[in-house]
Amino acid sequence: MQRFELTCLNRTQLTPDLFSLEFESNAPVSFAAGQALMLKVPTSQGEAMRCYSPSCAADNGSRLSLTIKAIEGGLVSNWLRSELAIGQTLEAQGPFGDFMLSEPPGAKVLLLSAGSGIAPIHSIYQTLINKYPMVDIVLCHSARRAAERPFIEELEQACEEGLLTLYWALSQEAPRFHHWIEGRIDAPKLHQRIPDLLTRQIYLCGPDGYLDDLRSGLLASGVHPDAIFLESFTPQQAPKLFAEQSETAFEITLSPQGIKLPMVAGQTVLEAMEAAEYPIMAACRSGVCGSCKISRSQGEIEQSSTSTLTESELAEGALLACSCRVKSDLKIEI
Repeated sequence: MQRFELTCLNRTQLTPDLFSLEFESNAPVSFAAGQALMLKVPTSQGEAMRCYSPSCAADNGSRLSLTIKAIEGGLVSNWLRSELAIGQTLEAQGPFGDFMLSEPPGAKVLLLSAGSGIAPIHSIYQTLINKYPMVDIVLCHSARRAAERPFIEELEQACEEGLLTLYWALSQEAPRFHHWIEGRIDAPKLHQRIPDLLTRQIYLCGPDGYLDDLRSGLLASGVHPDAIFLESFTPQQAPKLFAEQSETAFEITLSPQGIKLPMVAGQTVLEAMEAAEYPIMAACRSGVCGSCKISRSQGEIEQSSTSTLTESELAEGALLACSCRVKSDLKIEI
């Protein structure tokens, strides 16, 4: 994992709630297209760590662009949009995440995004045209209205030049051009416009409802599961297990140090470790980025998200500290 410093060069507002920050790094930044980086942000309420996806090509050297959604009431995203000064430097590290462009990619690729999911999808697109110009690319971004389309000029120009086939799916606005799709995108609408859909490698990124509906529809239409790569910006499982919280308190033992931490009823493992001022990396705090992954050797747990963990990691006791609560005393390998 790399650690580096990013100096802000520019801020660009893409849509009413999406903006891009351009940085110069003190060293070349290595990441795979689709992955995320973690920023340390000095907000008005103290330092905070958050993961954001580069929206530039993976081979961009020391120049880096991050595309971020300003969330209503969001401490970090709104600080970055309004308070980060041009010339100011932030600490960063990474990369994180298993969502990335398969290399070499398939001969035909379909890129699907919604909202801030455009960030890693745009990085994959940029990497493809830079490194694999012969790949046949179709990109479809979903938004509510035309004014919420990011990277409009760039993508429209690329479409005109034949670098990709472009579609905008607008859920709250009637189509005005042939490459606009009315309503929520689904597998039948994709099949109608992309006859060779079943032969394409498909990358999806966006909120859970969007991902769940599309993946289910694509699988039902005959797309092979191995052809689908997806990334969620919200936990893939609703935290139903956390609805009922036990009044019992447990103890977490950190091995091999033997340090013991109290676990107050209702806390996540991350909250318990932070309350005891034990250092642990955490960025998204919602089971998405995987930066707080640790290993359990003993104890029963319940998890609201396992979205970044592989089956083999789960079998070996891996857990996400931000999305895990305990049902017994717990032993963690550090």
